[in-house]
Amino acid sequence: TVVVVMACAILWSTQGERFGGIFDGVNAMIAVLAPPISTVFIWGIFWRRGTAAASLTTLIIGFVLGALVFMFDFPAMSRFVVGVDESGTAIQVVTNVWGIPFMLQAWWLFVICSVIFVSVSLITLPPSAERLERYCWGNPLAVIFGQPFEGIGDPRALSVLLMAVIAICYAFFL
Repeated sequence: TVVVVMACAILWSTQGERFGGIFDGVNAMIAVLAPPISTVFIWGIFWRRGTAAASLTTLIIGFVLGALVFMFDFPAMSRFVVGVDESGTAIQVVTNVWGIPFMLQAWWLFVICSVIFVSVSLITLPPSAERLERYCWGNPLAVIFGQPFEGIGDPRALSVLLMAVIAICYAFFL
């Protein structure tokens, strides 16, 4: 996997400007790939009625929808799929024609994936009690307050320290 990802990264880096820049390309890809994964993760942990069938269905349909949005909106792809305007610029259907910026595309894909997840969960059999105990949090705050504090090496202390460092960096570089 590492070799394949590195080879793709090398190929991608040589074509950066063709794709509107590496930063734009990576953000656009993440915006269409993350919603189905985020949906399954968030709903799967916090909603005890979520099912494995709903997770698989959401991932498959979500990735297909994300790929379609990517093809119709990413300049290098939309040039071949949709075409170019009179100035030779690729027509980005979702961003330019529909007026939805890429971060809102991610939001709407998350909403669509959430509807798929909830719908499929409600029409399939609920998970067993053993499965719920193993994979779902009964009370999310129990993770924070359920065990005694074990000093600076405690993951809760380290996460607070990390948040403080991020806040300081944010304030300093703002």
